[in-house]
Amino acid sequence: MKTHCRIALIAAAGYLVTPAAFAATPADTDDIKQQLSQLKAQIAALEARLAEQEETQAELNSQQLELAANESAEQSAAASEDGIKLGGAIRTNYSHTSYSDGNKNRGGDFAFDIFRLNLNGSIGDVLLNAEIRFFDYMTAVKYAYVGYQFTDDWQVQAGITQVPFGNWPYNSHNWFFSTNYYIGLEDDFDLGILFKRQLSDNWQLDLGFSKTMSWAE
Repeated sequence: MKTHCRIALIAAAGYLVTPAAFAATPADTDDIKQQLSQLKAQIAALEARLAEQEETQAELNSQQLELAANESAEQSAAASEDGIKLGGAIRTNYSHTSYSDGNKNRGGDFAFDIFRLNLNGSIGDVLLNAEIRFFDYMTAVKYAYVGYQFTDDWQVQAGITQVPFGNWPYNSHNWFFSTNYYIGLEDDFDLGILFKRQLSDNWQLDLGFSKTMSWAE
């Protein structure tokens, strides 16, 4: 009996992979670090740009809100200015005379002088201004006119308007007035039409035509 023993030898060829194969050189490490640094710098720049854009947008939104609030306030102010205001006053005189025994015995006298009613205001570009005075001996309209504001500088008034002559800002400050009042150069209102033009802060042009006088003081 024969016994055969066969030994098969298998030769395998291949590569042996070791951790040393993944080892990077110092140059590769520096390159990777440089790329990471550049990437971090780009991310930081992008974040800064986004933050700047958000800040700019927030400022724009704030400005738009402020403009809207200002426009709303202006519209509200303009709306509140529209309308006719009613006003007036009452005036009495007190006298203590040395030539009247009855007055002295009563400690002086109060007497009714005047009751004044005023209307003043505007509706859009239409103006209304009037004053009526009630005395114990008569009733008189001092002025009463309707106006229209064409532009910021031009205005027309029709009715009993102030005559554009004399020292407008100043009136008599005594019981007997002054000569200017009696010759029509002071506190004078007549029936007619008046055009007013504001030339500057210190200059004003007035063109008017008056037909009849007003007797109210």
